Amino acid sequence: MSQPIVRPLWQLHRADPEKLMQTYAARTRKRFDKWRRSGRAVPVIIPSRNEEHDIVACLVALARSSRPVLPIVVVNCSDDRTFERAERMGAMVTEIKSGVRKMGATQRGIKLATEYFESTNTTRRVILFTDADTLVPRRWASILSRRLRRALDRDPLHGAAVFGSSVFLHGPSRLADFGQSAHGFYLDIWQAIRRGTPLVRGHTYGLGLDLNDVIVKTLDRLDPETMYRDDVMIYDTLKRTGVPIFRCLNPKAVVVTRGDRAHSFKEFMENLYKPGYEGSTYDKQYTICPPAAKKTTRKFSRPVRPATK
Repeated sequence: MSQPIVRPLWQLHRADPEKLMQTYAARTRKRFDKWRRSGRAVPVIIPSRNEEHDIVACLVALARSSRPVLPIVVVNCSDDRTFERAERMGAMVTEIKSGVRKMGATQRGIKLATEYFESTNTTRRVILFTDADTLVPRRWASILSRRLRRALDRDPLHGAAVFGSSVFLHGPSRLADFGQSAHGFYLDIWQAIRRGTPLVRGHTYGLGLDLNDVIVKTLDRLDPETMYRDDVMIYDTLKRTGVPIFRCLNPKAVVVTRGDRAHSFKEFMENLYKPGYEGSTYDKQYTICPPAAKKTTRKFSRPVRPATK
């Protein structure tokens, strides 16, 4: 593709979606169709709900990928033009009208990805996930898929999962975006030093499917109505199943997303260590975070000794 309207990746959201479609719709549609017919594309699942202003920029960024990708946009009970715009940009689009939560859209996308693998006889099956308001860099799909393929070569029976890193921009508050980005990088580096669990982000992660489809069957059995954060629940489910989980701190794979959890720096600081911190706007539309468990302390009474003379 030629030079975009707005050259820096993090400024694509500032461009008018109509102008982006007029300039890039024909080329992105041709490129996605070519990648789909090649049989080497990596499916990228994008759950979307009322994302007509962001889905175009997301697909333009994916069309600049150095590795062939197959964007699968799952429109979840939208009442705007998300479906039409994603279809015009050349993505594989499906729609859910039952009003299920984000996990339901993720499950539908995984089914479509497995059907694509069956039609192309793909052996090392890799699926990537992002959000409609997220912009991925050029080498994002290449770096994450290469990490998963290496893990599948070593252990094809258990599969693998990888979680990436992100920067929060174009949110309601620049200070809040900076605070969330700095806090996320701090946690990533600290957990990597301690060899702890990676920071779970639902807008940049990937799955390497095992040979026996244990990961697909396990995620398909999850009830979307019980989900309060789909990315956290997926991580917990994979960990219980014994799937190896990795982190990706490559700076060339850092995505740009919207910081919509805090509308001001003060709100960010107040919610920083609050238990049961709410998720993104998508999660708030469907879910209510479970209340934090109250700590109960058992009081022991000391035995009363008899008085001695």
